[in-house]
Amino acid sequence: AQMADGGYWIGPDCARQGYMLEALRAVIAHAYGPLDLGRIEAACLPENHASQKLLARAGFEPEGRASAYLQIAGRWRDHLLFAHRRADRRDPTNV
Repeated sequence: AQMADGGYWIGPDCARQGYMLEALRAVIAHAYGPLDLGRIEAACLPENHASQKLLARAGFEPEGRASAYLQIAGRWRDHLLFAHRRADRRDPTNV
């Protein structure tokens, strides 16, 4: 299965103006179009409520919590996991 990995960050002067949502939607379109991926995964820190809201607005669904998922500044941090599934690959009985 094909997979891609990425991340996002935006400076405080540009935050909450819709730029990241627009960029994320473009990434989703590219992932399901030219790249022909069936799923996109995302993870964020539990206290990052802005990122969680962004992912929800972009159609990502929560999938759980990963303990000690990523090391940040020398500390292993838990992350919340999200996924966006391509519409034609979603199970209508599991929505």
